[in-house]
Amino acid sequence: MIAYAIHTKWKFIVEFEDEETGAIEGTLGEAADRDECELLVEDEMEYQRLRGNIRVTAEAVELCEQCEGEGSIPVEDGIVSICDACGGRIGILSTFKRGRGAEMISTQFHLRPAS
Repeated sequence: MIAYAIHTKWKFIVEFEDEETGAIEGTLGEAADRDECELLVEDEMEYQRLRGNIRVTAEAVELCEQCEGEGSIPVEDGIVSICDACGGRIGILSTFKRGRGAEMISTQFHLRPAS
C-alpha cells in the first residue's frame, strides 16, 4: 500500500433546530487541522445549546487543501488538471460526527495528512 502525505483542511457543519419555530438551521466553518476543528465544533455546539436550540449535531470532513476533494483543479476554459497535491484522489480523507447518537464516531481513510 502506498501512503501519500498531503496537506489537508477540515470543513464542518453544525446543524440545530429552533425549538419555538421548528426551523432547521446550520453553521459552516473550516479549520487547518483536526484539533482546531474539534474545538470549533464543540464551541459552536455549546453556543447553540445555550441559545436554546435543540437536536444539535455536527459533521466534519478532512479534504485535500488544494482541490477540496474534487481530485482536479480547473486550469482554463473548462479544462481541468489532476490535483498535484493528492494525485487526483476524489472524496474525503477522514470524518467525524458529534451529537445525539453520533458521539465520537470517526472514520479514517487510506491517505494521511502531511505534517
